[in-house]
Amino acid sequence: MKATTRRWTPWTALALSCGVVVSPLSSRAGPTDAASSRAMCDPDLSAVDAAIQSRDAGRADEAKAILATVLKSHPNNFRANYVMATVLIQEGGAQGRSNGLNLLIQTEKQLHQQPVGCIKQFGWYSIYNTIGVQYYKVGNRAKALSYFTEGYTHINDMVSSTKKQITANLGLYYFTDGDLKSAKKYYEEAARFGDTKAAAHVTALQSVESSAKESLR
Repeated sequence: MKATTRRWTPWTALALSCGVVVSPLSSRAGPTDAASSRAMCDPDLSAVDAAIQSRDAGRADEAKAILATVLKSHPNNFRANYVMATVLIQEGGAQGRSNGLNLLIQTEKQLHQQPVGCIKQFGWYSIYNTIGVQYYKVGNRAKALSYFTEGYTHINDMVSSTKKQITANLGLYYFTDGDLKSAKKYYEEAARFGDTKAAAHVTALQSVESSAKESLR
């Protein structure tokens, strides 16, 4: 049951955990067998890694050029499409964000066709959080909740960073919707996953609950 029917304005510290630049999309040094496994999941591993480095260094045009070459040869490369979408979004502008979101949506439709092992290893379930954030930013709360909720069904198979992001975002969503009980539930989960800001939000919500109880006496 909602604590109030009006929509709440979040306190200053509240913000979406974007998941647009997430570590699972980046390569990390590891054992040879792990590198081999990554290559099996993404045949264009080194090129996409280079695109990520260019993106993160602020060289969007360079990243797009690399990814365009990859996608010309392998148009269904899930990771390359996912990274391209994040480049478009980070590039900014209404058109870039719109194109990026549309590409994310099309890429997500291919997620179920990817090997589960690859999805887990690269953290591709984060795409639900990434799409949810973009919808939230443009004011489409219904779509945002739909993707956050769908992503949450895969919580046990997500990498730790995405677990923190999606539970914190669900907490924020329900807080701004006035559903403090649900907000507290998800912030508590985010705190258990190591989100220190979420832990602070839980404490604040507990204070709100205590104040409400006091006012009823």
